[in-house]
Amino acid sequence: MPLAIKLSQLKAARFDTGLFNSAVAAYIKAKKDHQKTEGEPAPTAPAIVEAAVARVPGSIDPPRADDYVANYTIEDDTPPPPTLDERKAALAHTAATAALAAIDVVSPPLLRRLAVITANAAKAVEEAKRTPEQQAVVAASADLQKRTEAVYLQLAHAEAAIHGLTAETIDAWKVPPFGG
Repeated sequence: MPLAIKLSQLKAARFDTGLFNSAVAAYIKAKKDHQKTEGEPAPTAPAIVEAAVARVPGSIDPPRADDYVANYTIEDDTPPPPTLDERKAALAHTAATAALAAIDVVSPPLLRRLAVITANAAKAVEEAKRTPEQQAVVAASADLQKRTEAVYLQLAHAEAAIHGLTAETIDAWKVPPFGG
């Protein structure tokens, strides 16, 4: 049974199909040539090449030397190109990542929790009783909310555009810049 070698294995061993076939042929020739020598070390090759060569034992009667033959098949395991839906999902992920990055600019993630807690505390105070600092916190929170919602609206429009892409239009579509 021939050795099944995946194309990805060849690539990992830095071979293309033609170079691999040539290396196997050269190794077979070297093995056969070695039969005519004495005291010389046996030829070697990369493990994947050696594994692709089978020894066919010779015989005593009639006298016949061992033979070496290529004994492999190459299976193309290259993954198929992504489907249109997979490409759309990748674009949607890229757009969502860009949108979140835009939000992170206006609301740094490590400060966000404290800002929300502080804003909620300020909002809990009756409007007439808020200090100027609390009023500023509430106003900043409202501004941040408005800017965040604007980014999410931009993302929603981008996702709708991605949904409508076709195989002919998907390559031309670019993720829009998101503003916070």
